[in-house]
Amino acid sequence: MKTTLLLFFTFISFGLSAQTTHNLGWANDGSSNNQSITIEQGDIIIWTWGSGTHNLRATSGTESFDSGYFTGSGNTFTHIFNQVGSTDYVCDPHASNMNGTVTVTSTAGCLDENASNYDATATEQSFDDYGNPACIYA
Repeated sequence: MKTTLLLFFTFISFGLSAQTTHNLGWANDGSSNNQSITIEQGDIIIWTWGSGTHNLRATSGTESFDSGYFTGSGNTFTHIFNQVGSTDYVCDPHASNMNGTVTVTSTAGCLDENASNYDATATEQSFDDYGNPACIYA
């Protein structure tokens, strides 16, 4: 019985903190020009490189990241977006043809009175390195 309850609560916990993974291409073929995506707080984006040498670097906004340079098809860079707002990004050698914006919207959480995990004593909602929500108390 204890094992069954443990498994039940484990599955519920994963369901409450589910984030979405978004896959984007990152190539100098015109498909990465002016990329635009709107995601929820805690979501993950994985960019997959096309041929050539590229990087992926935030240039302004709420998030900061820099992939460094990779050469060749199939390399990936992953980032979890925890801050609400917009972030612009580029490939430095191909900035006019490889650029975009990620817009992050707020998810219901401990500050939302209609959410299942609402907590009136919380002062802020944050996300850990894995995109899982956490309430912060003053």
